Amino acid sequence: MTALVGFIGLNLLLIAVGMAALWAAGLLDPAAPRWRMFLPAFGPALLTGVALIVPWLIVGLVLGIPLTLGTTALVGVGWALVAVAVGARRSARSGPVVMGVGSRHNAPTGPAPATLSVGTWAIAAGCAFAAWGTVALAQAPTRGDDARIWSLRGLTLAYYGRLQPEIFLNPIQAGGHPVYPLLQPVLEAVLSRAVGYPALSLFHTELWLVLSAAVWTAGYLIWRRTCAPHTTASALTWLAAVALLAMVPAAVNNVIIGDADTTGSVLLGVGVLALGIWIDTESRSCLALAGLLLTAAASVKDEDLLGAVCVILAAGIVVVARPNHRNLGVRAHLVPLLALTAYFAALVLPWRLWLRAHHLSDSVEPPIPHALNPLYFLDRGTQLKETAAAMVTQTLQGWDWLAAIFIVVCLICLKSGTARRAAAFYLTVFVALISFLLWLYATTPLSLAFLLPTSMDRTVSVFMALTPLATAHLLASLLHQARSDAPLELKDPRVGFQA
Repeated sequence: MTALVGFIGLNLLLIAVGMAALWAAGLLDPAAPRWRMFLPAFGPALLTGVALIVPWLIVGLVLGIPLTLGTTALVGVGWALVAVAVGARRSARSGPVVMGVGSRHNAPTGPAPATLSVGTWAIAAGCAFAAWGTVALAQAPTRGDDARIWSLRGLTLAYYGRLQPEIFLNPIQAGGHPVYPLLQPVLEAVLSRAVGYPALSLFHTELWLVLSAAVWTAGYLIWRRTCAPHTTASALTWLAAVALLAMVPAAVNNVIIGDADTTGSVLLGVGVLALGIWIDTESRSCLALAGLLLTAAASVKDEDLLGAVCVILAAGIVVVARPNHRNLGVRAHLVPLLALTAYFAALVLPWRLWLRAHHLSDSVEPPIPHALNPLYFLDRGTQLKETAAAMVTQTLQGWDWLAAIFIVVCLICLKSGTARRAAAFYLTVFVALISFLLWLYATTPLSLAFLLPTSMDRTVSVFMALTPLATAHLLASLLHQARSDAPLELKDPRVGFQA
């Protein structure tokens, strides 16, 4: 019973802090009834709470602040108070914020009754999915990389409450990636302290909740962006695309075995979606959420860190390359993007500085600066071909035709002009992440004969997790545009044309 109370209590803290942050960002509708304001946001609140609290706990560890329940509660309550103050000031200054539908247009105050019914069923399905996984994984075994990397560090932090350099320098840890960031171990350590014992098996359920919350958050963001009246069929179309992320065996199995690949990839994917919605609608609410999610993703694995950097750079390129780039509008977009970058750097750099101070490195890292030399990269053509072949194979085996569907939908948007900048951003990110992984594998000093079979099936999620979410966003935009442009239909010649 104590463990159950601790598990529920920790997640309620994360949800409460995340709900306050969503309200501060304007992602809740204060004009709606209480249940309609809070219930649809429970999943996004959990994900936002994790993304807000855990990176700050990592910074605290680097600064020598012990990791305890008291520290976690203090950070959570502190940020909740800040969020409430910001939200109150924003509401007093500008009133309730409703995200736009389409580019720079305000949406109606609520969805149509048919769409609301679909949303109710979607929330019920999300709760059922989360509950099923929570119960099913409560006794999952700890093995493989989970035992060797993630849970080992989680146990260390749970027992000591401080960073122990020897756990990363232990020769038994050869190949254990000592430079990996600490979001998953810190979350596991906090959970262990909350339930009162090392919660190695129970932590699988927490990872499942993070996956469920990520899918829920994606649906929630797109829902608020497309809250104009829609038919049930159109709502089900893009909701089905979002749900695909929770049905990919490669992503689900990674959570079941307790690895961090899916965790980092879905945080990165939802962060990309939030940035895409900001580019499409100019909603700074989504930009603020993107900053939290990209920072959290960068705190999971090195691949996600470099992926998040690629995402921010891609957003900057799309903003600068907009047609009216010589107007003051580009500055209005770059300033908040630079603020996001500053927050990102402030929370990511402390861990990298700690690694450098303790002379920790990873054998998989490319030899810098040689790997940045184009001639060095081109000289490794054989490794590049092997990597590309393995990447295509694992993408098709693990993610089926999601990549092809994503590319086709992006091209349709670019051709039609609907959500064109968002589609360009998604394609830019997709290509940038693939290019980064090709460079990483082609230039690593490790043997690809070992590295490709043991890791490529997991690392493709870095660029694939975003595809169903981006596809859903673009489909919602296309369906909304098609409905808006539909010709008037003659219902009765005696009463004329009706919409």
